[in-house]
Amino acid sequence: MVRMVGKLSRKSSIEFIGLCGVPVGSIALLIAGCAGNSTIAPQYLLSINRLKAVNSAMLIYANDNDGTLPQPDVWMDSMIPYTKDDQLYHSPSVGSRGYGYALNSLLSGKSVTSFASPTTTVDLFDSTNLSRNATVSTTTLPRPPRYGTHNTIAFLDGHVQDEQITVTKPDLYAESQTHLRSVTLGMLMYANDYDGGLPLKDQYVDELLPYAKNLSLFRSPAIENRNQNAFGYAFSIDLVGINQANIATPATTIALFDSTVLKRNATEPLTTLPKPPRYGKLNTIAYADGHLAK
Repeated sequence: MVRMVGKLSRKSSIEFIGLCGVPVGSIALLIAGCAGNSTIAPQYLLSINRLKAVNSAMLIYANDNDGTLPQPDVWMDSMIPYTKDDQLYHSPSVGSRGYGYALNSLLSGKSVTSFASPTTTVDLFDSTNLSRNATVSTTTLPRPPRYGTHNTIAFLDGHVQDEQITVTKPDLYAESQTHLRSVTLGMLMYANDYDGGLPLKDQYVDELLPYAKNLSLFRSPAIENRNQNAFGYAFSIDLVGINQANIATPATTIALFDSTVLKRNATEPLTTLPKPPRYGKLNTIAYADGHLAK
């Protein structure tokens, strides 16, 4: 992976564009794959072209920064010196309504070498979050897909391909566990730095963000699907400001959990756990010792 990144150059990010970013012989196949919709096909090919250029630039950026991918919520700004064209960050179907591409929140700020399978690791993609520098979960992929039966998706090895509508539905519960596991680890690191003290009331996101380093991790994937500005996790009001040493049974004491209160920094009682549970028969629950409920 490192060798592949090292072969890229700033010049290659410009020449990458070519004719819709694909070999001439592949264009007919791509158009046929757009379900015969002549109004969708040109925009879809343009989207592939743009995301290829941006993905190439991102790998060049990482190569220049010791293998580290862009930080969350500033990734477009960080990469402008490499792409030199803000238009590339706009999904063709979104137009003047916003941007429409997002950086996978699970990758931002991390090293490209920390991912075992770059060919299957999504880094950039069409998203329902239209804001600039959107750094969100892949659960925000448009459904139905943005281009008929296709979304535009880029992978960490540098290739771009479409996603068919028939792909397996994302496991939102597993992704929620990943989010809350990172936040809980941040809570333990915070406590270690503050002599065992836990976050204060209505401040847990702000206090733990320097440790989790990614605001998207504080958002429940199921909630983010419906409202990209909502959060959906809460810190237990019973643990506000107390010292870890005063928790009699950390392994059975709930610290963070899915909550019906969707605001930032929600500090709530356990009675706000969603009923019925947010994920079928399950809510995402983390305990004071750091483990998550299965």
